[in-house]
Amino acid sequence: MTRFLVDVMLKKAGRWLRMLGYYVENPLSEDDDEILKQAQEHELVLLTMDEELYARAQRRGLRTLLITASYNPRQVAQIMEAFNLTLDNFPSRTHCSNCNGKLKEVAKSEVKGKIPERSFKNHERFWLCTSCGQVFWEGSHWNRIEMEVEKIRKELKEE
Repeated sequence: MTRFLVDVMLKKAGRWLRMLGYYVENPLSEDDDEILKQAQEHELVLLTMDEELYARAQRRGLRTLLITASYNPRQVAQIMEAFNLTLDNFPSRTHCSNCNGKLKEVAKSEVKGKIPERSFKNHERFWLCTSCGQVFWEGSHWNRIEMEVEKIRKELKEE
């Protein structure tokens, strides 16, 4: 499976790719040399909007993609099209949208005291990031997530 590194301008697109089940690292630094080093050392495809960084990555023989869209759903669609990624696994819940860690479904009792009491009372299914400990559930924000995925799906169909 293709693994990605987003530059600082594409952190939001990276977050969405993680929510769609793809492995995406954020840059450890804003320094271009450090970003190139991270991509090379971890064998990641660099996703960038920076033409100079893109050119430098190409000169080093790194796999890279220059993102030309400024609209987030279009950015995600551009990446998905370039690497033949699909929305088939949504909602996959395979990667933490914050840190890229693996998510596992946990018993309700395991999240007591870790989330707002109202959310605990109103929901039955919970996922825990095995890396950062973030707890996820299908709360009121879930409709907004589904609408954003629909926008990405629409962008994919328009190509």
